[in-house]
Amino acid sequence: MNNSINCENKDSDEDNLFERGTTLTHSNDSRNSFHHFNKNDDERECEDVDEDEEYENGEDEDEDEEYLDNYKDNIILEIQPQITNSVNCYSKNFRNYNSNNNNCWNNCKQPTQLTVFELVINIIFSLFFALIINYIFHNNWCNAMFKCGCTWPWAGSWSNCNYHNPNSIHCPWCASPTWALWTTEELEMGVMILTYIWILAKGKNWAIAITGSFISFFASGAVVGLIYKIATGYPIYFIDWS
Repeated sequence: MNNSINCENKDSDEDNLFERGTTLTHSNDSRNSFHHFNKNDDERECEDVDEDEEYENGEDEDEDEEYLDNYKDNIILEIQPQITNSVNCYSKNFRNYNSNNNNCWNNCKQPTQLTVFELVINIIFSLFFALIINYIFHNNWCNAMFKCGCTWPWAGSWSNCNYHNPNSIHCPWCASPTWALWTTEELEMGVMILTYIWILAKGKNWAIAITGSFISFFASGAVVGLIYKIATGYPIYFIDWS
């Protein structure tokens, strides 16, 4: 009897332990599921935060791209006139524009604005230069065109010119009337001065200006000499055309 009671008690105790174990198991499962749920919630929250950060970063990137686009547009608007001028400048000088090292602004000479003082000084200098060139080369250039006998100023100048020979044809330059005499000297010197100033105003240096002025003396003299040859019928112009 006592044994049966004990067995029943033991069975009831086992049942209670089983129920408690089941309850504990369920509670542990619920706790695990709860923790798992909370973990999923945390992961979802982290994913939401990451998505928000990505969205914000995307907005920042869009703003950065928009800022860069605007910045580029402003830069282009600012340098476009300079690029246009420099390209024009390089096209005239047969050079290539290089936007990376700004070669155009360094190498391409823009037209120079001469001040009044610089203009006066250069006119005076070119005047003296023209007087010296005319004094040295006028008679020899006359002889080169018309074979008249004129020579260097220190070697007799025009004393041997055919103008002084009554039995010979007369050099049209040396025999030009008084009203046209200025075209044989002063006109050439004026062309020299204008050429010198013009070359300087184009941004070239003084050496190029002097060279151009020197060449213009002979070029303008040749043109005037040709006009005299045609107007007077003189048979010689560099060679004998008779």
